Amino acid sequence: MRTEALLQKILTIGCVVVGLLVLIGTVSAFFASGIEADLALPTQQIRAKGKTQSGGLTATANPVLATVGALPSPVAPTATQVPVATAKPVALLAQDTFSRPNQMFWGTASDGHTWSGDAQSSPSFAIVGQSGQVNGNGTFNAILGPRSANEEVLFTGSINRFGPFNMGAVLRWTDANNWYKAYIDGSQLVLLKRVAGTTIRITSAPFAAQAGTPYSLRFRATGSTLMARVWSANQAEPTNWQITVTDTALPSGFGGLRLFLVNGAITTIMMFSENAVVQG
Repeated sequence: MRTEALLQKILTIGCVVVGLLVLIGTVSAFFASGIEADLALPTQQIRAKGKTQSGGLTATANPVLATVGALPSPVAPTATQVPVATAKPVALLAQDTFSRPNQMFWGTASDGHTWSGDAQSSPSFAIVGQSGQVNGNGTFNAILGPRSANEEVLFTGSINRFGPFNMGAVLRWTDANNWYKAYIDGSQLVLLKRVAGTTIRITSAPFAAQAGTPYSLRFRATGSTLMARVWSANQAEPTNWQITVTDTALPSGFGGLRLFLVNGAITTIMMFSENAVVQG
């Protein structure tokens, strides 16, 4: 009897153990399938699965966020509209670097245009040492490039003597009797106009210049507005115009240089360019 009772207890314990093993296997299989599903999901869906609804508030699997609640969505910064100043687009009309052998007259510029006016006929003009040189007595015109209404001239040059001798740029030049001129004379930047043979001084601005020192001068005409500025060639170009005026006498013409010299005065031009300027 005792042996039969002992076998009965062993059988009962065995059944309990088998039942526990079956239960554990079922639970493990359930959770294993959930883990595999999460590994197969995209990251966005895994994050979504980590959230549960509780009391109308969204909780998250992150313990910090679960403590403080859902954080507010980041607010995109408001863009501020700042006006951007853009330079007027320009297109090169003519240019000369004077990089050619010594010769009489200025001849053909480095861009292929031919100098006109006194530069092609007066013996006062020559190419000397990779520069355009003018050595003479009187007033001289050197014209380059096509006719234009809105344009600017920029040149760099020096003169060995100032006052009343001067060097300057011309715009809307038609002939020796019709042009605008911006020039330096050693003490000021001057703007002149000559219309039908009559010369009028429009305005001027103080500018001290030394003989033999290279200076750069930019002279611009757009519509009825004339602007000029000058600076030492070994310094940065200023941003402000020293002269700004309105004049409607001459609507278009050519660009170039105009020099006033006497015996012993020599002007040396290192660079010249002429650009079309878009108005507006």
